[in-house]
Amino acid sequence: MAICLQEALSNDAALLKLQIFATDISEKAIAKARSGIYTKNELENVSAARLQQYFTKTDGSYQVNKSIREICVSLTSFLIILLVMALSFQLTV
Repeated sequence: MAICLQEALSNDAALLKLQIFATDISEKAIAKARSGIYTKNELENVSAARLQQYFTKTDGSYQVNKSIREICVSLTSFLIILLVMALSFQLTV
């Protein structure tokens, strides 16, 4: 998603502070998303041009470049944080 957003916004992406919030109940899934490391098989549908532009090859795997990883915030407790924020907002109104 972050790569698509980066491509859609093109030059404007650098002017904006983009963030994508993602959640999962699996700590393993969150750890994988945070590392941004994928095998060649996992990226078989990613074009060679995107692999070259958005990934760095490391030890037989590919890691999403830091500029893309920084857009994504992955949390297991994201829904709880949203609830707390919503309650806080209601209490301050």
